[in-house]
Amino acid sequence: PRNAGSVGVFDPTTSAFSIVDITGTISTTAKYSGGVLAPNGIIYFTPNNADNVGVFDPATNASSVIDITGTISGDAKYFGAVLAPNGKIYFAPRNAGSVGVFDPTTSAFSIVDITGTISTTAKYSGGVLAPNGIIYFTPNNADNVGVFDPATNASSVIDITGTISGDAKYFGAVLAPNGKIYFAPRNAGSV
Repeated sequence: PRNAGSVGVFDPTTSAFSIVDITGTISTTAKYSGGVLAPNGIIYFTPNNADNVGVFDPATNASSVIDITGTISGDAKYFGAVLAPNGKIYFAPRNAGSVGVFDPTTSAFSIVDITGTISTTAKYSGGVLAPNGIIYFTPNNADNVGVFDPATNASSVIDITGTISGDAKYFGAVLAPNGKIYFAPRNAGSV
């Protein structure tokens, strides 16, 4: 949930949509911006304006939060989450100068500084894990595709200014069966 006070639940077999109220857990606006299902069966929500990682158990509809204020705070921190082969969840940096790292086995949150690689605001809006084990971040205001190796915590960028520029280019990414990553257009006139 971003501004909603509930988690939306859609059943594709029946086309039924329902909600699970979480207002007792958190009530800030622009709370989360994405999420991922971890191997433990729990859904973890990406902290956007929330100063916590949202936790939702789809088996029981229970929600809770894991405070991260000791590590990072601020608005529009992260946008989107990727589960890596090491079992950790990586949050795509939006305004944060770091990649957020959450370990669902220990509930530990840490950051990997990337300010030496990129420092613009509204950098990325999502990411995807490629078959090579690398996470690629979706260019929003960044004039590059962000590259992050969860095995080494190394970050780099792939410049795309010769192809497209401007702000709010893409929102989200999908890895297709052909091995290519497709970025969903936001203000871009192309995929």
